[in-house]
Amino acid sequence: MATLGILKEFQEGENWTEFTERLEQYFLANDIEDNGKKRAILLTVCGSATYSLMKNLLAPAKPTDKSFSELVTLVKNHHQPKASIIVSRFKFHTSTREPEQLISDYLAQLRKLAEPCEFGNSLEEMLRDRLVIGINNDRIQRRLLSESELNLQRAVEIAQASFTAALDFQTITNNKPGQLDRPNLQKMEGKDTNVTVSDKTKKCYKSARKSECYRCLGTNHSGAECRFREATCHSCKKKGHIKRACRSKPDPDRSGQKANVVRENSEADCSEDMGEEITGTAYNLFYNPSGKNPPILVQVQIEGISVGMELDTVPWRECHS
Repeated sequence: MATLGILKEFQEGENWTEFTERLEQYFLANDIEDNGKKRAILLTVCGSATYSLMKNLLAPAKPTDKSFSELVTLVKNHHQPKASIIVSRFKFHTSTREPEQLISDYLAQLRKLAEPCEFGNSLEEMLRDRLVIGINNDRIQRRLLSESELNLQRAVEIAQASFTAALDFQTITNNKPGQLDRPNLQKMEGKDTNVTVSDKTKKCYKSARKSECYRCLGTNHSGAECRFREATCHSCKKKGHIKRACRSKPDPDRSGQKANVVRENSEADCSEDMGEEITGTAYNLFYNPSGKNPPILVQVQIEGISVGMELDTVPWRECHS
């Protein structure tokens, strides 16, 4: 009688549980029910190393004295001893998706890690929670968290759709590989992260030549996109701009006074007289020296760097960032 399927010999390094599961399917496909015959087939295809292991573990008894299920359990307990539930759950709850890893692959990884965790009926919820927390993509994570009713199936659908959309966007915009999991806006990151301040000053000058937004004097957006479109100016009381960009006549009570303005630029602002590298957001201090008294200078620690600044002593001064 012809048999269905091919049984390959078990090799060291293979997963014993998966091997015996395939063996069970072979028995089912070929209507093999006799326990003695099952044991004989197992001892034939388990390989010489595994057969020797069985003999050593059973000595002075022989493998032929045990049933098929007893032999399977014997080798399984030797190769795959039961892991601590605490450690298994720790590995599960700290698993994070690798950059560029497919959502389906990450879900399969989570299911494998969940096997020894004994989550029981809460397995689907645990998988959903870990998928959302460990997705390692801000855009997809925000999308998942915006759902009020989210089960595992819905979470997978949203995550896969978002990831596929990012792939498609990369294709049509010819973005470089490896950029799918990076935020759209990142300051001071990329090939020029460690360039000197003088190099970044050139970028600042180029940025300064861009047209300013007439609503807030910003340079990284147009007036139509400005978030101060509905704001009311504190100087002229008109709607559509803020005081900093007001074109009306200045307040006579404040004319002749000097003002300090701290502004964060779209590309890290910098100073020519600083020769050290910067890795964070930099600020420019624009100063109008119209006062008669000498300035009060203080040293301010900014991210571990001592920076000389002038103390603003006028109470109504405003700093815009």
